[in-house]
Amino acid sequence: MMYIHDPFTKNYDFITMMEKSKNSSIFLIPIVLIFLFVAGAALWHHLNLREVNKAQIDAIAEAMAAKHNVKPELVKAIIWKESRYHVKAVGKAGEVGLMQIHTSAVQEWSNRTKNPMPTRTQLFNPETNINIGAWYLSWTGSHWKGYKSALVLQISEYNAGYGNVTKGWKPKSPDAEVKLEQINITSTRKYVHDVLKRMEAMSEK
Repeated sequence: MMYIHDPFTKNYDFITMMEKSKNSSIFLIPIVLIFLFVAGAALWHHLNLREVNKAQIDAIAEAMAAKHNVKPELVKAIIWKESRYHVKAVGKAGEVGLMQIHTSAVQEWSNRTKNPMPTRTQLFNPETNINIGAWYLSWTGSHWKGYKSALVLQISEYNAGYGNVTKGWKPKSPDAEVKLEQINITSTRKYVHDVLKRMEAMSEK
């Protein structure tokens, strides 16, 4: 059979191909927009968390410690233990940032200081995170004023919560010493040990 060239058929096929291409493009537009939105949000989040070095974090820690009347060595030791100075650290239970702030602690801070609740992104900011963390340390410390082992109890509460401390190893008398072996939560016992050792190492420098 002889092939007869038909220009009209060729033009029709071309038009059909263009329409299919147009339909495919329309279908892809929402996907591309979603991708750009997610990528833009991720970039904004990254740029919002300016890179800070250890010296800068320590300077913020010292300022916030002075603001909330907490030992600067304690704040820095908590930062080291909680995040190893990683600004973007996230815990298994949703804790955020340098001092691994939990939602309940932020809520407590917001309620008691009458400050608005920060967003999750804002909690990664070093100043915001350490400000709330140092405040929370000060608040936990206020529960143990007059206790011989106030520091141990304060660090314990920051890690395990007031309820666990009072049920587990709160001394019957403020004058009684709380030894590490009395802390009946293994992870908290190690936590307190590591923070105290870190504070000791900083004080020797």
